[in-house]
Amino acid sequence: METLREAIYGIPQSNNPATVRERYYALMVRGAIEKTEQEYNGTIVRLLTQTRRDRVIPYSWISNNTRWIRKPDSYRGIAHFMRQTARLYRRDLWVDADVSLEVWCEKDALAGVIIE
Repeated sequence: METLREAIYGIPQSNNPATVRERYYALMVRGAIEKTEQEYNGTIVRLLTQTRRDRVIPYSWISNNTRWIRKPDSYRGIAHFMRQTARLYRRDLWVDADVSLEVWCEKDALAGVIIE
């Protein structure tokens, strides 16, 4: 189990946050676990819960895209609002294009990888 804990921590931190299923597949591809429901539920889910509770990995490393926070955007003041607005600004480079581009993905767990 200690080897598996190290493998969980050893998944590149650039992949954070990631879903539990993303972690499972990353460990499976590395040969650390087998592709079974028992490994997923009985091992990975349990170990990720335990390693977060033990503060081995931060809670922020695991995402759950099925749960949404419904809260209006709010700011500490005008200066904070302006910094956030500047940080989030993206010019629409496709506005005058004759075509549009869409990328479809069947796996929600991969959306975070694709969007970047």
